[in-house]
Amino acid sequence: IKVIGIYGVSRYKRRKRFEDNLKFTFDSFSEAHGFSCPVDFNTSGWKALLKSLKIRNRLLHPKGSHDLEVIQKDLDIVQVAADWYYMNRRLLFEKATNQFKTHLISPKP
Repeated sequence: IKVIGIYGVSRYKRRKRFEDNLKFTFDSFSEAHGFSCPVDFNTSGWKALLKSLKIRNRLLHPKGSHDLEVIQKDLDIVQVAADWYYMNRRLLFEKATNQFKTHLISPKP
């Protein structure tokens, strides 16, 4: 099964790309907890995450010895990506916690 866009589904045996899967996960988590996804995918942190995937792929699937070199710029990109991911994951959990507390205090009929 392949998810197309946010909600469309079709039968297809291809693995989802990481970035599409992460967006889908954040959107699904938000929807399941009753709020819209607050994550901004148009930031330098998201772009760093995409670049870090290329770094990861370069290291795990080297085409030559030069692909195994890690420079400070690579480490800086990965750090920005990790900071973005953990900040947004925390934001989602905080919103879900607040939503849960709100429903405990004033449950819907």
